[in-house]
Amino acid sequence: MTLPLVTLAVSMIAAGGVTLIYQRSGKRSFETFLIFAGLALMACGFAIARDVVDGSTNILWVVQHATPLISTASSS
Repeated sequence: MTLPLVTLAVSMIAAGGVTLIYQRSGKRSFETFLIFAGLALMACGFAIARDVVDGSTNILWVVQHATPLISTASSS
């Protein structure tokens, strides 16, 4: 289970880095999109790598359930 996650993390970090290098290499039509896409790929890759190192199963997109903002009124 660990090796596929390590491979995914390294691939995402590398893809983000390549995207940022590609964006910096010249005038691109979607410059802002490429910057955010590269940064998002790298951030997700680092989050996965952190979870692999910690031995956690809570990867970035698996969030704990939040407490409800409005509680239901109990009838008395």
